[in-house]
Amino acid sequence: MQPFDETAEESRTEGSKASAVSALVVAVGGGKGGIGKSMIAANLAVALAKQGARVIAVDADLGSANLHTLFGIDHPETSLQALIDGRAQRLDQLMIETGVPRLSLIAGSVALPGAANLQHARKQKLLRHIAKLPADVVVLDCGAGVHYNVVDFFAAAQLQLLISNAQLISMQNAYGFLKASLYRALRQRASDAGRAALLDKATEAPSEVETMNQLLERVADADPALSVELRATLTRVRVSLLGNQLTDARELRALHALSRMIGDFLSLRVPVLGGLCQRERIHTAVTRRRPFLLEGAVDPEGRALMQLAASLLEQRAFAPLPGATEARASSPNTRAVSGTQPQAGAPQPAAASAKYERQRAYARSSPSWPSTAADAPSEVRPGARRDRLGA
Repeated sequence: MQPFDETAEESRTEGSKASAVSALVVAVGGGKGGIGKSMIAANLAVALAKQGARVIAVDADLGSANLHTLFGIDHPETSLQALIDGRAQRLDQLMIETGVPRLSLIAGSVALPGAANLQHARKQKLLRHIAKLPADVVVLDCGAGVHYNVVDFFAAAQLQLLISNAQLISMQNAYGFLKASLYRALRQRASDAGRAALLDKATEAPSEVETMNQLLERVADADPALSVELRATLTRVRVSLLGNQLTDARELRALHALSRMIGDFLSLRVPVLGGLCQRERIHTAVTRRRPFLLEGAVDPEGRALMQLAASLLEQRAFAPLPGATEARASSPNTRAVSGTQPQAGAPQPAAASAKYERQRAYARSSPSWPSTAADAPSEVRPGARRDRLGA
């Protein structure tokens, strides 16, 4: 059997069942490993299912999948690899029961040589299969890093949830991850129009491309129509930023600064939804290989994810949590997430301020960080540290 058979079998087996299904695909990513992307993806899927949605969680981390582990599954009986190598004709044949009503799982490939190096044609076919899954919402758990297979899964989703903690390295990686994802989305659009080489040339100009707007201006010099198409592509990108592993409510300010910087350099509005604080109960649930929303107790983090799920089902978009606006995030008494108070032992104002000053000092010396996260300019100023797109 040939992998991804491109015959009429696909239309016969999928067309009648999936044509009427329009799943909302939500990708969870962030670039850096260890920031809780899989934990958030699993619990967001549980929150959606608890509110009556038919949900399929898909582990899109090819080669290093672990979403099944968070549902207590040791060895998945099947995975995405079965579709990739042709042993399955439809993705919905690979769904695994999680024990949560209305929630199924499609496991990713685990420790298979070459699994993470998916050819472009097969990846595009896989993305089409994901969009046809019989669900109300599909939650994609994306892997770490900025290689193409990761950012392409993230870019292909209708909604994207960018995860970061307030540490400088994590925010750098989140920014780089989003930048790579945007560039891939633009290049895919240019490729569809047969003009990918023009976009590539614009990013390889001798002088630095400092902002997304400047990149598109370079494209406009050679092809105004393509520039208009690429700007339209940007307007359709729907990314939200969610903090995780926060130690204090004040750390939400750093995420708002990251959001401002994304707007300045990438010409993209990325609202901050709020943040989840570090909790021993969450850590214990991960160790027990069980989503913490199934543990019974209701805590601020659980309520936050339930609220995000509710807004997603009601509006087909995420709505910021109470207390997540920038004005309130600047207040010493602001809660990082609805109902979340700073934990015992969390940094006090003076200590938190000192920590951010150290981050700013480090950022000023970092060539890969266009400006400090906390001091990101509201507009690009002459002489400001610049970023390079498409690098």
